[in-house]
Amino acid sequence: MEIATLNGSDSGASTIVEETPAARKPETAEEALRRVSRELTAKDGVLERTQGELYDVLEDVREAFLAEESVLRVLAETDDLRDAVNPLLATLGGAFEFDLAIWWEYDIAEACLVPTAAWQRDEAETHRLLDEIRAHRLDAGEGVAGRVLVEQRELLSEDGNVFASPQLAPLLEGAGLRSVCAFPVAVEGQPRVVIEMLRYRPLGPDHAIAPAVRIIGDRIGAFIECCELRKRYLSIAAILEGRIEESASRLPSQAKVVPLPRFRRAA
Repeated sequence: MEIATLNGSDSGASTIVEETPAARKPETAEEALRRVSRELTAKDGVLERTQGELYDVLEDVREAFLAEESVLRVLAETDDLRDAVNPLLATLGGAFEFDLAIWWEYDIAEACLVPTAAWQRDEAETHRLLDEIRAHRLDAGEGVAGRVLVEQRELLSEDGNVFASPQLAPLLEGAGLRSVCAFPVAVEGQPRVVIEMLRYRPLGPDHAIAPAVRIIGDRIGAFIECCELRKRYLSIAAILEGRIEESASRLPSQAKVVPLPRFRRAA
């Protein structure tokens, strides 16, 4: 490095001029080949990691679609919600690989959530744990299910005990159940049921559970609404048939009474 004055001025000002670095030696064909090989190896590693992540996402999406299909199959096989609840919990728990599933139903008269059904993968612990859970009631906004009821949207967390009610948190923590997924089931726009699922393992960053449970919640809600409409229809039909029979008894014997149609399941 050398120091040169500006235009021969004696003002004392100076500037720093760096020496031009020597020209880089051109790489040989062998060196270029090794460099390209290293770059390709690095890119192959990135590609493999990306492919692995993509396969994990696709597998989660596939499981989510299979879960929705399984739920629809359960609903198609019954006309009564009471017969569908336990198969639904078992289907959801198995499809999404959870270890415990609880069906919380909102009791309008008591203004609280009641656990009317539950499923657990480990049958050895089923009776003890489920009996303790069934003894609890949750107010709106209390615990995971109460929060989902109020907010009317799904809740997913890898530390569900943070949101659990003070009564249930020690029970679930003692069982090692931490990861939680809970979602609402609304009927005619009003939240009626909350399905809460828990498991030991983390959910993972690329799970596709959230969009799937939204659709499943809508399907179950539509099924409940259909069941209630069917009951109303049959009740009204029974009343009308009774009135028709009463009126028919006063008609001449030649009169013909046409019975009201009833719902029939498709074969």
